[in-house]
Amino acid sequence: MFPKEDMQSKTHCPSCGSQRAKKINFTMWGSLVGPRLLSHVECCDCSCTYNSKTGRSNFWPIIIYMVSTAAIFLPVYYFLR
Repeated sequence: MFPKEDMQSKTHCPSCGSQRAKKINFTMWGSLVGPRLLSHVECCDCSCTYNSKTGRSNFWPIIIYMVSTAAIFLPVYYFLR
């Protein structure tokens, strides 16, 4: 894989105030799509993860993403098996 490069975030880290962040390309909760939809980044200084556009935690958006994904795909799985 290619090394993740530091980028200048549009907002400051909510934990330490740094502007240095790296994009997260893959997570267990969102695979490849979730982090891109939520602009999920990780601070290079304190490893705090947050939304690069708002500077806020992605906790509730992640919960909503997971519930809506399950609500869409579980019925499809149920009817196709």
